[in-house]
Amino acid sequence: MRIRVLAANLLAASLTGCGGSSPEPSASPTPAPPPELALAQGIEAAHGRDAWLRHEALQARILVTFGGKTILAGRLLLRTDLSKTRLELDSGAVAVWDGAAAWIAPNRKALESARFHVLTWPYFAAVPMKLRDPGSKLTWIGERSLLGRTLRTARLGFAPGIGDAPDDWYFVYQDPETRRLAALVYIVTYDTPREEAEKEPHGISYDDFVLVEGVTLARRWTFWNWSEAGGFEGEPTGRASLDEITFSRPGPEAFVKPARAVEDPLPAPVAAR
Repeated sequence: MRIRVLAANLLAASLTGCGGSSPEPSASPTPAPPPELALAQGIEAAHGRDAWLRHEALQARILVTFGGKTILAGRLLLRTDLSKTRLELDSGAVAVWDGAAAWIAPNRKALESARFHVLTWPYFAAVPMKLRDPGSKLTWIGERSLLGRTLRTARLGFAPGIGDAPDDWYFVYQDPETRRLAALVYIVTYDTPREEAEKEPHGISYDDFVLVEGVTLARRWTFWNWSEAGGFEGEPTGRASLDEITFSRPGPEAFVKPARAVEDPLPAPVAAR
C-alpha cells in the first residue's frame, strides 16, 4: 500500500510539473542609475525639488559682501523656474530680468553689471533644483576631498546657447550623509574669456539650511578661491545670506520694466562669441 501511495504521489507531482501554470519568473533587479543621475536625484530629493516646482515664486532678503564691502543688499524675488527675477536694493535701485532683457532703474550706475546680478544670485539659490534642466549636462567625477570631508562630485556643463555664459562650468559637491548640495565650484565667463576665467575658479560652501514649505534652502553661503590641487584655499573671499525666506504669488507687474529703467545688455565680448 505504501508503494502505491508513493507512486501515486510521484505521478501527481510529475503531472503538476508538466502541465498547468509554470512558476512565476523572478523579477529582474532594477539597474542602478548612473552615478551622476543618482547624485542629481539625491540632491533634488534632499532639497525638495517637487515642492519647489509647486510654488510660483520665492522672495527673500539678500546680503552679499566681498572684501568687507557690501556688494548687494535688498530684496530678491524670483520665479521658481528662474524665467523672471527682480532685485529691489536698499539704495532704491531696482533691477529686473523680464525673461528677455535686464533692466536697471534709475540708471546703469545704480548697479554695475545689473544683468549679472539679477541672474547670478537667483541661480546660486536655486541650483539644487536646476541640475537637470534642458541643455545641462552632468558628468560624474567621483569622490573628492573638500573642507576636510569626502564628497561626491560631478561636473555641470551647458550646451551652446544656454544662458548668458554657456562656457561656464561647475563642480557640484554632494554631502553623502544628507544628500544636500554642500558646495559649488565655478568659473565666471560672463565678461571674461574662458581661458582667463579658468585661471581663477571660485567656490561656494552652503550652510545653515532651513525648511520652508517643503523646500530646503541654504541661508548662508561662503565664497572661496579654489584650485584643483588644494580645493578651497585661504580665508573666505566673500559671504552671502538669505533671510525672511517665503514663497509668494507675485502679479505680472513685478517683472516688467521699471519706470525710468534702462537696459543692461550682455557685455559685447561675450555677445560676439
